Amino acid sequence: MIERPRARRYPFAASADLVDMASETEIREQTTDLSVFGCQVTAQKVWAVEQKDQLVLEKWLAEARDIHERTSNAH
Repeated sequence: MIERPRARRYPFAASADLVDMASETEIREQTTDLSVFGCQVTAQKVWAVEQKDQLVLEKWLAEARDIHERTSNAH
């Protein structure tokens, strides 16, 4: 059975500085793509997108959609 993404994914790259509050461990990773369910970050530990971060996610998605539509319409 082939696993399909739940939503369209957009190419997206950004640095992510993560801090585990319990251990105060800092990690710097890169995102690889973006969808309405969040962004892909490869990390040693699973991190949840908190409610306050939802607004940032929605902004990034709007920007990714705009870029995708402009490049699709240009061809």
